[in-house]
Amino acid sequence: MKKLIKILAAAFFFNMAALYAQGAEHEPKKDAHEEHQQHEEHAHSHHLSLFLGVTSELEKNVHAFTAGLDYEYRLPFLNRLLGVGALTDFAFFPEQTNAIFAGFVGIHPIGGLKILLAPGVETVFGLHPHTAFLGRVSLGYDIMISNFSITPIASVDYIPETKAVSLVYGLSAGIGF
Repeated sequence: MKKLIKILAAAFFFNMAALYAQGAEHEPKKDAHEEHQQHEEHAHSHHLSLFLGVTSELEKNVHAFTAGLDYEYRLPFLNRLLGVGALTDFAFFPEQTNAIFAGFVGIHPIGGLKILLAPGVETVFGLHPHTAFLGRVSLGYDIMISNFSITPIASVDYIPETKAVSLVYGLSAGIGF
């Protein structure tokens, strides 16, 4: 499974680098003012992304391939500092699948940096099915190439009912529109 993730990530990065290089060859050089204006013109209100990574349950010392989706709408005030959205992640452990469904508030303080605060629920399917409240805090950095983004991101999940802590980390690939 780790080999598959590495192959997919490498293929994605090589394709994105090739697209970026192709676009860079045809663009004239811009001064700082033009760069700022272009950034403002291309700032997108909507962002949809696919996440691939790993969930590590710290107390049990187990790890699982994780895939997810998220959508964010950047609010049109305060220079788009805030966004609201929803996310879902599925962690595929050997004997169970953990599904997370959450709404979130995104804070974008500077550049591509983002902080997500997400209350939600975790539903476990498998040997001991259950559902519990979950809180998530995420830190990521959007690297934008035209309308596309690559985001290294890490999250901490906390379930108050069981006091369980999990780390979720990986890469998101998305598109702004």
